[in-house]
Amino acid sequence: MLAARSRVVSIEARRSKHDPSKRHYQGSDRPSFSVEQLKSFLHVAEKFGKRELAMFVLAVAYGLRVSEIANLKTSDLLFSDKKILIRRLKGSNTSRQAFRQVNGYNVETILRDYLDDRKNNKGADSDVLFLSQKKCGFHTSQIYRIFSSICEAAGIAPEYRHPHVLRHTTGQLLYDGGARLEEIQQVLGHRSISSVTIYARPTQDAVNKAVDQIFSKLF
Repeated sequence: MLAARSRVVSIEARRSKHDPSKRHYQGSDRPSFSVEQLKSFLHVAEKFGKRELAMFVLAVAYGLRVSEIANLKTSDLLFSDKKILIRRLKGSNTSRQAFRQVNGYNVETILRDYLDDRKNNKGADSDVLFLSQKKCGFHTSQIYRIFSSICEAAGIAPEYRHPHVLRHTTGQLLYDGGARLEEIQQVLGHRSISSVTIYARPTQDAVNKAVDQIFSKLF
């Protein structure tokens, strides 16, 4: 019995190791979209549908984890205050953040368009914001598959096809745009500012580009 259980644990460990949806990026290994990649991604997401566009514009606007996307409620949308309640998981700080624009996409407009379309969907009376076809809410693995499909259609490389890339994209674009670490911390909901210092360090791609430029001038 013990041997059989050990084999099961070993199999599950291997599955987790090779399942890209289980991967968590740390340190300099934190791929994020460039501005052009983000434009391409959102353009394709819009073609997929109003739900998909709303789902991932919110992810970028507020640095949402996949589980936080799945947990969003219609009651979290505070239209009278032009804010959204971001209920963070993993010990992060919950906050009410203003509706904003991402690359020309207005969060409030996109949400209203999606909610209008959502009225005709099965489970429309549910408080779950994003409805799937077979049941009210989404499992995180479903969101991963949708994200990956959009990336593929947008011609985005496989190493970027993990939804957590959007959270890193938010942090990196904010830092590159001049936001202070304290501001990035508040947007992403981190309890400790040390968690956002990774955006002040160059990514491996940036290091490779800088080194190539330097070495190309030596000879």
